[in-house]
Amino acid sequence: MLDGAPSEVLAGSCGYSSRIASWRGGVLLAASVPLSGGRIVQREGDAVPDRLHFTLPRVVDGFDWLPAEGDETHPLSALGQELDVTVVVTSDVTGIAYETRRGRFQIQDTSEDNRGSVSVTASGVFQVIADDRLPAPLAPRTDGTLFSEFRRLMPAGLPVSIDPALTDRACPQSLQWTEDRLDALYAIADALPAVMRPGSSGQVVLRPRVQDDASPVLTISEGDRRPGNDYPVLVGKARRQSRDGVYNAVVARGAVTDDPSSPPVQSEAMQTTGPFAAVSTGFRVKRKFFASPLLTTEAQCAAAAATQLASSLRPAKVIPIELPPDPRIELDDVDRVRADQVLQRVRALHQIHGAPGNATNLFTNPRMVTVSGPALIEDPSREGTLIGASA
Repeated sequence: MLDGAPSEVLAGSCGYSSRIASWRGGVLLAASVPLSGGRIVQREGDAVPDRLHFTLPRVVDGFDWLPAEGDETHPLSALGQELDVTVVVTSDVTGIAYETRRGRFQIQDTSEDNRGSVSVTASGVFQVIADDRLPAPLAPRTDGTLFSEFRRLMPAGLPVSIDPALTDRACPQSLQWTEDRLDALYAIADALPAVMRPGSSGQVVLRPRVQDDASPVLTISEGDRRPGNDYPVLVGKARRQSRDGVYNAVVARGAVTDDPSSPPVQSEAMQTTGPFAAVSTGFRVKRKFFASPLLTTEAQCAAAAATQLASSLRPAKVIPIELPPDPRIELDDVDRVRADQVLQRVRALHQIHGAPGNATNLFTNPRMVTVSGPALIEDPSREGTLIGASA
């Protein structure tokens, strides 16, 4: 969870605003871009997980915010301009302003609509990686490790933050990185195993996957505020269950040797408890395969398989929650939500236009957002039974 306004401020009377600064090549083009409305959306599963969209009047204080073609100095040109976004929450009681930095975004499109307003669409820093493909396949260095190769594959100018909880190891030499930098970086993250996320300061973050038993970073509750809850929410009653995208057995396979008689190293992780147990009755076995040349030992395959299994069970149950916008929440946060006397852990995925994502409003008096995420239900009547999944 990001820094920002404390929960008691978000639960009370407060105002929302934002500060969007425009940069190009280290040069500040505008310290504050005015806006009428907009939001940031993060969607897990997208190669470029975060998008920014906002609108603003075309002319403000005599300045035309619609860039002319080829104008490299205009703050909203799609010529490499990057937007640094901060959401500001101000307490109506104390007047104190709390800032939450949400990240950097490269402008992809700027256009004018029929009402004389300008619409801007921008993508997170992963778009820079996706665009900057390698000119040719690249072999790992002879002394390269997964960490050093991750840094080497990153485009120039993008900082990298690697969580110290991750363990580095030598990178296999019997492979080549393809021209797709982003795909290669995701491959390293999967093999560690880890997740790769955009950071709030424009860096690329490599960190461990969140475990099912991770402690929640936020406690919110349906109904009135009560002791032990950060702030109240409105919890949706709808539920969705599906077998789509849910697997209870994962086989992770590693590097293939030149000897045809020597099979690749592999390991399988299988759910053995709860309603998703891979047994001959009930849910039955639904298996998927994960292969990476970066896995060279059975232990590495076992770790990757276990992580993939946890991720594969999480889409099993989705619980929508409507709550006031909280700019601190980010993907992979674990929130504890109390609803109907049942304690639930819900992954911080916001439901936007029918697709899971993390939405942050950018304008004053934003509307409620709907959170939707996989959940591990801690039902006292079925203690320890996995009927959903959490991050």
